[in-house]
Amino acid sequence: MSAQGSTIVAVSDSTGAIYRPEGFDPNAVLAWKREHHSVLGFPGTRDISNEELLEVDCDILIPAALENQITARNAGRIKAD
Repeated sequence: MSAQGSTIVAVSDSTGAIYRPEGFDPNAVLAWKREHHSVLGFPGTRDISNEELLEVDCDILIPAALENQITARNAGRIKAD
């Protein structure tokens, strides 16, 4: 699935994160979150921690929530270009 030509493979909220290497429809995830108050458990994805999300194999990482999530401890494990 794509958004503006990109494949979204992971997303998170305050409860955790979801991952699917093949990608997923972000609009369907948003609808799921509205109903379930969490992205966790979205069908066809694997629940992961927010920390694991930072280390997902991807081209672009957008850390758009809390500050100081990328640290000296995890920066070397980030796979995004």
